[in-house]
Amino acid sequence: MPEQAEVIVHKESVDICELLVKQLIKKRKNFIYEGTMARTGKYRRLIRELKSKNYEIYLYVADG
Repeated sequence: MPEQAEVIVHKESVDICELLVKQLIKKRKNFIYEGTMARTGKYRRLIRELKSKNYEIYLYVADG
């Protein structure tokens, strides 16, 4: 049961984050997006969208 809750909560938090990012882009707000970049396709899509909206994109990588 706890394993199922973990999956549900993670999916919901991802959905909320995507919704918030879409709202920020729509309102032309600046924002910081933090993540592991484990799923590069997700980041590539986001960067393409931001470029199409003329956002300046800065990528900082911490390699530890």
